[in-house]
Amino acid sequence: MDIQNNRFRPIGFAFIPLVALIIFVVIFVGRKIQIKLLWDTVEVAQEQKDSTARIEALEKLVKADNTLNNIPLNDVDFSSVNLEDADLEDTDLKSANLERTKLERANLKDAKLTSANLTSADLTSANLTSADLTSANLINANLSSANLSSANLSSANLREAHLQGANLSSTNFSSANLQDANLQGANLQGANITSAKLNNVNLHGVNLEGVNIKSANLEYANLEHANLEDTDLKSTNLLGANLQGANLENANLQDAQNLTLQKLKAAKNWEKACYDPEFRKQLGLPPGNPSQC
Repeated sequence: MDIQNNRFRPIGFAFIPLVALIIFVVIFVGRKIQIKLLWDTVEVAQEQKDSTARIEALEKLVKADNTLNNIPLNDVDFSSVNLEDADLEDTDLKSANLERTKLERANLKDAKLTSANLTSADLTSANLTSADLTSANLINANLSSANLSSANLSSANLREAHLQGANLSSTNFSSANLQDANLQGANLQGANITSAKLNNVNLHGVNLEGVNIKSANLEYANLEHANLEDTDLKSTNLLGANLQGANLENANLQDAQNLTLQKLKAAKNWEKACYDPEFRKQLGLPPGNPSQC
C-alpha cells in the first residue's frame, strides 16, 4: 500500500503547477473579457455622456490602469467619481462637470479643461503641466503639491483654492480670481499674475522674484516675508496688504495704490525699490529711480 501511495505522490506534485497555470489563464482571460465589455459599454453609450453605465465603466477602466486619453469627455458629468491615478493626458474635458471628483495623482498633462467645473475637486499631486484651464471653476479645489507648470489659468476662479507647495512656474493666472487662496510654499517663478484678484491671498514667505503682478488687486493679501525682488507690482492695489519683512529690492511699485509709508517701511530693502517721483520725496529718497526701473 505504501508503495502505491509513493507512486502517486510525484504525479500529485506535478499536477500543482498545471492547476496554477489554468487558474492564471482563467483570471487573465476573464480580465481581458471584462475590460472588453467595459469598452463596449463606453462605445454603446458614446452619445449619452451622462449615462450612469458609461461613467461607471470609465471609472472601472481607470482602476484597471487603462488610459482614457483617446476618449472625448467634454461636457461629461464626472461629479464625485473616483479617478485617482487616472491617465487623462491630452484628454478633451472642456466644460466637464468634475465637482468633488477625486483626481489625486491623476495625469492631466496637456488636458483641455476650458470652462470645466472642478469645484472642491481633489487634485492633490496631480500633473497638470501645460493644461488649459481657461475660465475653469476651481473654487475650494485642492491643488496642493500639484504640478501646474506652464498651465493656462487665465480668468479661472481659484477662490479659496489650496495651492500649498504647488509648482506654478510659468503659469498664466492673468485675470484669474485667487481671493482667499493659499499659496504658501508654491513655486511661482516666471508666473504671469497680471490683473488677477489676490484679495486676502496667503503668499507668506513665497518667492515671487521677477513675477509679473501688474494691476493685480492685493487688498489685505499676506505678503509677509515674501521675496518680491524684481517683481512688477506696478498699478497694484495694496490696501491693507501685509508687507512685514518682505524683500522689495528692485520691485516696481510705480502707480501702486494705497501704499503707505508705515506699511512700506515694515518691509526690507524698500529704499531700493522703484516709486513715483512724488512718493520718493515723501520717503526722503533721491529724485531718480535706480537704473533698472
